[in-house]
Formats: sequence, structure tokens, C-alpha cells
Amino acid sequence: MSSLNPIRTLTNPPILYSRSAVLSKPSPVPPEWGVYAWFFKEIPGTTPTDGCVTKDGLTLLYVGISPDKVGKPDSKATCAIDCEPTTVGSG
Repeated sequence: MSSLNPIRTLTNPPILYSRSAVLSKPSPVPPEWGVYAWFFKEIPGTTPTDGCVTKDGLTLLYVGISPDKVGKPDSKATCAIDCEPTTVGSG
């Protein structure tokens, strides 16, 4: 992620990866810890989206911090189990 403007990098990433690409081996997601964003094609349930960031018809609904220490849960594995986003952006 760019240290010059991390908000812009998260809200307007140069590349959006699909869920299957993120979970593939090798993954395009860098092995370093950092911040990531999940963009959705289909909005789950009655999730309010007023004021949400959009890009290429996708809506940013989740921003998280990946673990920086051994022993913390793996964000990719947790999201693979807990959520099923259609499209993922990683910063």
C-alpha cells in the first residue's frame, strides 16, 4: 500500500482481485501484514450502502488489518470461512 495516500490506495486500488484469486496458491496478496479492503458485487441482505465508496460497479463494505504476529488468525482464511465476497481488493 502506498504510504503517500493510504486512504486513496484502499478506496481506489489499481487492481481488484477476485475471491478465488486471493485464495489461490500462489496468492497475489503480499505476505506482509497491512490493511486490506473488500469490495462486493452483490450487497449482503439489507446492508446499508449510502455513502459507501464504489469502484467499477463494486461497493467497499469492509476494511481490515491483517495480522502482524505469528499466532494471530490468518485474515484470508478467516474471510474464506466467514464471508463470501464476490470481489476483493487488497492494498
